[in-house]
Amino acid sequence: MGFASDMCQAITSLNALGLSANQVGKTERIFVAKNEERFLVFINPKIISQTGAEIATEGCLSFPGLFGEIERSTKVVVSAISLQGKEIKITVRDLLARAVQHEIDHLDGILFIDRADKKERKRMLSEWKELRRL
Repeated sequence: MGFASDMCQAITSLNALGLSANQVGKTERIFVAKNEERFLVFINPKIISQTGAEIATEGCLSFPGLFGEIERSTKVVVSAISLQGKEIKITVRDLLARAVQHEIDHLDGILFIDRADKKERKRMLSEWKELRRL
């Protein structure tokens, strides 16, 4: 499992829900997410469909201490490759759906602050500047 195992250990030690490869300096299109005590590994993930919408507080390991209200789908169907090299399709809901969308965004070069509405993004950027001064 190697790299994926290291990523799983990292999210456990950081008390996080997910981590994408590019957050740790790798170019592979892979992320891990934690669902209760089970780890899910997604290689070359693609969102097939998404439904529902919910605005909730979200944070990111790339922005320690920063949180914002972000709208995400509440149900997402994702296709990916498993660690065993098999194509998988998984449906995730609620908090796990939010984490999966967040990590896929990372792989696509999108940060969670990019998903905030204009007013919230402005607030978050101002708060981030303050956090960086401390």
